[in-house]
Amino acid sequence: MKVIQDVYDFILWLLGHIGKFPRQHRYSLGTDMENRLQRILELLLRAKYSRRKAEYLDDANIELEILLRS
Repeated sequence: MKVIQDVYDFILWLLGHIGKFPRQHRYSLGTDMENRLQRILELLLRAKYSRRKAEYLDDANIELEILLRS
């Protein structure tokens, strides 16, 4: 699944940019973004190896929606 590599690459890119966030947002917003992206990556990996792919992909989609609206 190419999306797994893309999410991983995005996490690495984001980690390099979180340090540039303003101090009042760096910890709270940065940590939340990191945690959500790691959760999305986890769900994608679970979907890859599971027979219940749709269930994990639905959960990953919800996490992504929350991340985009934060």
